[in-house]
Amino acid sequence: MRPPKYRINLTRYEKAELERIIRKPTIAPNQARRWLEQSLEPVTQRLSDSPRSGAPERITMEQWCQIIALACEPPQEYGLPITHWTHEELAAEAIKQGIVDTISSSHVGQVLKKKIYNLIEATTG
Repeated sequence: MRPPKYRINLTRYEKAELERIIRKPTIAPNQARRWLEQSLEPVTQRLSDSPRSGAPERITMEQWCQIIALACEPPQEYGLPITHWTHEELAAEAIKQGIVDTISSSHVGQVLKKKIYNLIEATTG
């Protein structure tokens, strides 16, 4: 066995916290690499994910609330000859009402699925 490249001295608290974290079923491989870089930070912060690159969210929480509220209303109130919203019609109506400039029907569906799942979890769990 090769000797370790770096010697890391841990406090009892850090050791206990690390042992708790490594017992979790998933741990990102790059978490250990940041351990030395952030030696003055708390353990959980040292092992948390770094901010990811990419474009920021284009739809605010307020806009999502408006879309979800729209989804709770009957489509007939908006002059549509249907009884239930489809993702396509909900996206089109959100754009028509000026809630958002653009949104795909698949994005509407993904968010609604997450929100409904979270709501069910909150009320049953």
